[in-house]
Amino acid sequence: MLQPKPTRGKMRIHCLENVDKGLQFLKDQHVHLENLGCHDIVDGNPRLTLGLIWTIILRFQIQDITFEDADNHETRSAKEALLLWCQMKTAGYPNVNVRNFTTRSAVILEKILT
Repeated sequence: MLQPKPTRGKMRIHCLENVDKGLQFLKDQHVHLENLGCHDIVDGNPRLTLGLIWTIILRFQIQDITFEDADNHETRSAKEALLLWCQMKTAGYPNVNVRNFTTRSAVILEKILT
């Protein structure tokens, strides 16, 4: 697949154009980009930029991996397996319930890392 070359230059308009080319490539690859524009990345919006990185990881790395659970022989996606691992890692702690990856709880993060 032939991709357009980046525009040379350091002006904001050149940065916007280059990021837009990258986002268009992701759309062509059927990557879901909701409420995200090239200006969000160029302006350095950390929440949307990290969300984009996570979406790219899910689409090109994790989505195609499967994990077989040894206990019940179910095949899970890597995302489901990671969520299950987080739930098992935090199961012994009271009031810690991992349901998805959108939490901002420092307690959950601490329990996963310890």
